[in-house]
Amino acid sequence: RSTQGVSSAASDVYKRQIMTAINKHKGQTMSISDQVSTALPMPELEQEHRIEAKVLQYQQAGYAILQNAVPFDLLVELQARFDQYTEKIIRERGEEWRNYGRRFQIDELIGDDAFQKLSELLSLHPLILCMARTVWQRNPKFRNTYGSVHFGGEASNQSWHNDARYPEREGVRFIPFLIRASMLMDEVTEDMGPTALMPGSHGTRFSPPAWVHTADRQPRELPGMLKFTGKAGDILLNDVSIWHANTPNLSCRARKLVWLLWEPGLK
Repeated sequence: RSTQGVSSAASDVYKRQIMTAINKHKGQTMSISDQVSTALPMPELEQEHRIEAKVLQYQQAGYAILQNAVPFDLLVELQARFDQYTEKIIRERGEEWRNYGRRFQIDELIGDDAFQKLSELLSLHPLILCMARTVWQRNPKFRNTYGSVHFGGEASNQSWHNDARYPEREGVRFIPFLIRASMLMDEVTEDMGPTALMPGSHGTRFSPPAWVHTADRQPRELPGMLKFTGKAGDILLNDVSIWHANTPNLSCRARKLVWLLWEPGLK
């Protein structure tokens, strides 16, 4: 029997099946489930599942963003104290002072009452608690806090890198031993040298390859990278082993942020 004959027979069977289905439903009214529905916006997650979704994002992508976690009056107090420390350092050490390479890092925040309130507040935040219990099966234990100022017009002071690298076995992601929060002290736009992340690059001992930097160690734009911009009080939570970089500040404004770190605590 020819191939053409088989194809023609299959086509006839298909046509009979279609006509049978049409005759079966002829004269019947379509049910609501059969009708074509109108497109509606996707519904938001129920509140009880939003934390779970954020934790899933953190595990898979290596980061999550937390907003509206700091009361306005505390945020204003933190901004004032941050500026006081910045001005004091410049007054006593000069505008060109930098530590830890080319960074302007404020280590004095750890003993400040306002920043102590911030660390206590965030240590009890449902998202950070859930992240720690999911990743570590333990409660988070606060470790340290410090500030950073990236002044307008300054080049990047740290190109693509990852912190706290782990031993590696093929196909295995290792548990991070630190969770880091980066809180914006003022609004940060894309031209202000925001922190850049490479989602999904966490959990490995491998450093970024040399081709992600220029000859003078400036970070290159990478496909899929995320730049953390937002308003004062917005917080980036990330696995410390994710690829990240400080980008050039092309504006005339300083980018100010606070880092907070947690490690595994008691069960």
